[in-house]
Amino acid sequence: MALCLALLCAGCGLDRDSAQAAVETSVKEFDEISVVALNVAPDDAAAIQDMIDLSEEDLASGDYRAAVARSRQVRQRTRMLSDSLPALQTRLSSRWETLSEVVPRAIQVLEQELLTNTDAAGLMARTQAQHATLELDEQRQRWTDAQIAVQEGQLAQAVELAEDARGRLVKLISELHVSP
Repeated sequence: MALCLALLCAGCGLDRDSAQAAVETSVKEFDEISVVALNVAPDDAAAIQDMIDLSEEDLASGDYRAAVARSRQVRQRTRMLSDSLPALQTRLSSRWETLSEVVPRAIQVLEQELLTNTDAAGLMARTQAQHATLELDEQRQRWTDAQIAVQEGQLAQAVELAEDARGRLVKLISELHVSP
């Protein structure tokens, strides 16, 4: 039986060495773009890494045909991602530049509003001011986290954090009826 299986695999050209070489090639190709991909397109990079893990599992279990097929998919997805990285990076950088102006301005507007309308003669109710202050503090922290992420090269994460902060700040400005 083992001899038949060995002859069958040899006949179709899928031995362990060939499958291992295919997996190693796909891993090597992904490794070449993984750092940038994780920072610019983390979901796509994670999906490719999952496919690599599955191809390695296929190899370990002796399913050489599946390992080779997944390795081909990894190489295709890696090439597609590699080709799209410059455009993704440009788009994220552009969005970051916009957010770098909008978010600090929104924080400044809200800080000024809270300063001028929460004193004894202010118009804002105490509970509303407390809520606004807490929300502003959270968004200041989110903005700080976004700035740290961009400094660490995690552009996609930075933009996501900044977009979230911007949305929450806009909502707070609207709730307080503040003119930006």
